[in-house]
Amino acid sequence: MPSKTRIFFLNAISLTVTALLIRAVSVAFNVYVSNTVGSEAMGLFSLLSSVYGFSITLATASINLGTTRLISDAIGLGDTQLIRRSMRSALICCIVSSSAASCLLFFFSSDISKYVLGDNRAISSLKILSSTLIPVAVCSCISGYFTAVRRVKVISAFQIFTQLCKIVITVILLSLPVFEDAEGACIALVLGGAAAEFISLITNYALYLKDRAKNKINTINITHDSKEITKKLLSITLPVSLSSCIRSLLSMLQHTLVPRGLKVSGKNWSEALSSYGSLHGMALPLLLFPSAFIYAFAGLLIPEISECIVCKNFERLRRTSYRTLSLSLFFSIGVCGIMLFYSQELGSLIYNSDETAK
Repeated sequence: MPSKTRIFFLNAISLTVTALLIRAVSVAFNVYVSNTVGSEAMGLFSLLSSVYGFSITLATASINLGTTRLISDAIGLGDTQLIRRSMRSALICCIVSSSAASCLLFFFSSDISKYVLGDNRAISSLKILSSTLIPVAVCSCISGYFTAVRRVKVISAFQIFTQLCKIVITVILLSLPVFEDAEGACIALVLGGAAAEFISLITNYALYLKDRAKNKINTINITHDSKEITKKLLSITLPVSLSSCIRSLLSMLQHTLVPRGLKVSGKNWSEALSSYGSLHGMALPLLLFPSAFIYAFAGLLIPEISECIVCKNFERLRRTSYRTLSLSLFFSIGVCGIMLFYSQELGSLIYNSDETAK
């Protein structure tokens, strides 16, 4: 197996192990949270998460993909100066988009809670979440840089660190009596995540500056137009971002309609949120747990494909793509079978709930 292809799969395995560890801890943490705050609070938090997911899509604007592509192209050309210019343009773009999304979420939190979520208890949590959009976007941009330069260990390390910070802070907050009801529990969960995102921003940016300092500016006398770099970045991110926003918006609307539909069927709002919490806050994370394998390969394919195109190494491109797609297909079929035939056992074992299994 060629060395670069071997490095690609070793990096993918490293990211997969990290993602599996984080997912496993996340599922265990969900079990703890659901047992601590109850299914109604989990349902309200899941509704918040659907709006937050759409806000993150707006804030990041596919900057991770755009950054990875620009940096990968610059690496393929061997131009260190272009790497720095590209990162500067990417950071400016992500700060602008995330600032706009943050303002929208903050100032329209009351309307979103009332008309979209149908629960005014979400107002405070949405305002707190709005403050995290800029850190999330900047970290996404920096993550794209580390993916392009193949610093997989760095990505893995701060993913684990951020998750641990979130869990520790959230557990401490949930132990306080002020966060006992459903609204308070959601605020505690949101504050824990927000604190972790700001810690992640500081550590990510520090690691980026340290890594950038290792790369000396090349002596090639090339002038890079910032407008051209930004134009190329937007040509990559805007089409993907538009489709992602549409999908995320439809997903958000779908999730917000579920408890309303349960309420129409005869349940009160508390019961509807409880049922929704069992579905989205408990069953869905378990279903998405195996996707860690797929995401690891998908993320690393971007710099690989970009570099292959720049270097015109189409044989390596074909070989890497074929092996990745084949492994992903066989893995997905196996996971589908396990979830289909052993759902009852998994639901009972992990959540001790027959409703979750269904």
